[in-house]
Order: sequence, then structure tokens, then C-alpha cells
Amino acid sequence: MLRSFVRPLALLGIVGAVACSDSLAPTDIAGTWNATSFVFTSVADPTESVDVLDFGVTLSMTFEAGGAVTLRITEGGSTETETGTYTIDGSTFSITTSGDTSTGTISKSGNTLTLRIDTGVEYDFDDDGTDDPARAVVTLTAAT
Repeated sequence: MLRSFVRPLALLGIVGAVACSDSLAPTDIAGTWNATSFVFTSVADPTESVDVLDFGVTLSMTFEAGGAVTLRITEGGSTETETGTYTIDGSTFSITTSGDTSTGTISKSGNTLTLRIDTGVEYDFDDDGTDDPARAVVTLTAAT
């Protein structure tokens, strides 16, 4: 089951919610961030959504100012780590992991980083072993 969360995260294309028009730089988000919500919403049925953190999953993302990113997802005592690179240009964000690159926008307010994933996201809503097109919103807070 852990793999089902890592794969969408690796393909996410991390696209942040546009809460403001402020430009961000890699130094603005450098550090470790812990997810407080990670909600997938079905494209086919937008009334269907699931917050995978409700299943005991944890997610942390560590952004290095030089452009490296490490994603850690833990479920049931097992942790999977995915590494890659990212870029920020103003409010545009791009991430590459496992050879897959996705882009979008990103915003930060205080110690909260909100990511909206609008394209390239899948989640198995009906648990039939086939991922379905989705959107996701990930809200993270700076680790202390």
C-alpha cells in the first residue's frame, strides 16, 4: 500500500496553490516541511476526495537551496524515500523525480507551504488496482 502513495507523489508535479502573487526563490523554502494534509480529489467525480494522512501516512519534503529535493513517505512503519530536483521561478515550480517532471505554481504564507497538483496526478479511489486521474492539495508546515 505504501507504494500507492509514493508513486502519485513522485508523479505529482507539485503544483502549489496560488494564495498570493509573491515570488519565491529556493532559499525561501529551503528546509524540511511536514504535511498536515494531502488530499486527492477525483477528476471524474470532484465530490470524491481522500486525505491520505487519515490512513496514518506521513509525508515530509526537504528542499535544498541548491535545487535538490527529498520526499519521505511513511506508512505502517515503512518509509520510502524519493530524491530529485526542483526549480522555482517566481511562483512557478517544477520538480523532477524518477525521470518524471511536472510543473505548476507554489505559495508560502509564514511557515505554511501549500501545493496544488492539477495535472499528472493519479490515485486509486475505488481500490481496484488502477490509478484514476486526480488532483491533489498538499499543505505543509516548516519542521521545527
